Amino acid sequence: MNSNFLIHRVVLAVLSTTLFCSTQLLAGPPDPPKGFKWVAVEELTDEFDGDSLDASKWYDYHPNWDGRAPSQFKKGNAFVENNQLLLRSTLKKDPNTVDDKFKDIWVNSAACVSKERSAKPGYYYEARFKASSLSMTSSFWFRVGDYSEIDVIEHIGDPSNDKRDADLPYEYHVNTHYYGKHKGIKRLGKGWQMPTRGRDEFHTYGLMWHADGKKLEFYHNNEKVMEVIPRVPLTENLKMIFDTEVFPFATAGVAKIGLPLPEKLNDNSKNTMYVDWVRTYKLAESDN
Repeated sequence: MNSNFLIHRVVLAVLSTTLFCSTQLLAGPPDPPKGFKWVAVEELTDEFDGDSLDASKWYDYHPNWDGRAPSQFKKGNAFVENNQLLLRSTLKKDPNTVDDKFKDIWVNSAACVSKERSAKPGYYYEARFKASSLSMTSSFWFRVGDYSEIDVIEHIGDPSNDKRDADLPYEYHVNTHYYGKHKGIKRLGKGWQMPTRGRDEFHTYGLMWHADGKKLEFYHNNEKVMEVIPRVPLTENLKMIFDTEVFPFATAGVAKIGLPLPEKLNDNSKNTMYVDWVRTYKLAESDN
């Protein structure tokens, strides 16, 4: 047998093994405590197989919020295609035709929201997605409770302000917010720079929401990269949300990123956030 052919086969085998192992490393919860195992929480787990969104689990819009100006959630802009969840932001109208580009609605954004408030402490959550190439967020988060919000990631795929292109497309930004009975408590978040841009490839983002609500651990490709100790324990049930928004203001947490460009909002190769899957786990007693 030709030696070059043998070398070629060996290289292919090594590459295949490496790819398989790498794929395995990008997903899965941390090791469970002794005597326990992780089991799937079906209502918050979806591979997005098929050609339509599972209406028993998800809204294809946000039923509790219209969105952040100058964007507004459009029903149907979140949909399933080629076994993935797509969140597509589109141009509603020419921004030059509105009175105020920051306050008047001219962008159609997208949201996919769980039907039930079934996200809770004690669960591990992870989603694998690729951000859009827009000066908008591609986000995975939890809210619609009485007093709390957990942002696993709010990522700006391609800021139109070139001065932010060196940092924001690499940033894994997490946050916690406090409302209702905790109104006035300052938000608390952190950031970590990823080795590659969120718009260039799929990344897996994970959250370990501890059962007592006193600690949040954030994972990137199955590696813990950040930890947040909330200012108050976060113990209420919340909805799971994927969405896109325009973040033009410093008060929104991301300063001077620039508004999305109309030509990119009209380009389906740029305007879409792709979610490969979302998986949620809870602990159960193990026989081992």
